[in-house]
Amino acid sequence: DLGGGGGGDRGGGGGDSDRGGGSGSSAPAPCDTICVRGFAQFTPEADVAQMMEHMQGYQTMNYVTKGSAPIAFVKFASEELATTALEQLRNYTPPGYEGALLVQYARRSCNAR
Repeated sequence: DLGGGGGGDRGGGGGDSDRGGGSGSSAPAPCDTICVRGFAQFTPEADVAQMMEHMQGYQTMNYVTKGSAPIAFVKFASEELATTALEQLRNYTPPGYEGALLVQYARRSCNAR
């Protein structure tokens, strides 16, 4: 069962630093990093990395598990390759999921470390 069930808040509580979705909010400008949401609560980072690593221009991924569902910030070699990945993932429903992933440009580029 990939749909997250009960309890298990692994996050540190407190405020949500992501302010998305107010009325009139605009989508982030294109950049070399995309933000991918919509994963089930306990999706392993390795599963998401495997999904992203095959995409052309993939460089690195930051996987954030704060809150109820993970978010992946995926950096590509260029804005153009990030755009290609974004378009591919917008239509992708992972096996066992009921809906497509939510994908948009990140607010800023990920820094490779």
